[in-house]
Amino acid sequence: MLNTLLKRIDNKREVKINVTEYGVYTNRQIEAVYNDDNQCYETEERAKRHKDVSFVGSFIDFIDEELKRAGNDTGKMATVVINQNGGSFCADDDYKEKGCDYRRALTVLWQTLKNVANQKLTHEQLLVALQKLRPCIPNFEELYIRLLDIRTIGKSEMISNPVFVNNGAETGYKIKFKLQSGVDDEVELPANFTCVVPFAKGRADVTYEVPIELMFLNNGSGRVEVLFQCSELERIEEKALQDEVDYLKEGLAKYKDLLVLLNY
Repeated sequence: MLNTLLKRIDNKREVKINVTEYGVYTNRQIEAVYNDDNQCYETEERAKRHKDVSFVGSFIDFIDEELKRAGNDTGKMATVVINQNGGSFCADDDYKEKGCDYRRALTVLWQTLKNVANQKLTHEQLLVALQKLRPCIPNFEELYIRLLDIRTIGKSEMISNPVFVNNGAETGYKIKFKLQSGVDDEVELPANFTCVVPFAKGRADVTYEVPIELMFLNNGSGRVEVLFQCSELERIEEKALQDEVDYLKEGLAKYKDLLVLLNY
């Protein structure tokens, strides 16, 4: 009995001790509690806070509020990264316990434009795309009516490759068809137009002019194909991303030590 009691006394340990937790840059003392079942000291897992947002305005609000709650008036040890799909925020680069992912929500119009950019479309696909883009095409009615002309001869056979014409202020393509009646006909179609498109949801008032060039092609079987060219789209998208970064920096300008990185 005495030996058993002495053994229990010898094996007695402190219930709680302080241990060192190492971050990326610093370390701190935290409490560890002895777990009899595992026969080791264990620290309590710290609560983590991580949110997802889809608008840049909400992203700025989260960063601002999180730094306020942490009493971090300068943004020290906090990092924002902006990339092609959105971005991320880490409130504490040392222990990485709080953060936010920003998954940019593009406008339906911008996504529609990206889906058809630099693609070959049938005449029907072109008309559908134009209808979807209608809110951002200033001269939609005039453009649509002119391109709709192909429908009147859509079942006819193209008898020549499209010819590019330049009539001073206006450019276009002339295409000759042989109608089902056997009569030849000719139509002139526009070569370009402009879309004025909002980039991201939450900032619908910020728009970008995207020039579109249409190239009419003979697909080899007497049907018209249209190459929907947006050669400037990548450059304009980079401009939109840079504008978003500038907007974010302006909204968080009071945090002089906040690190903002671009990754696109």
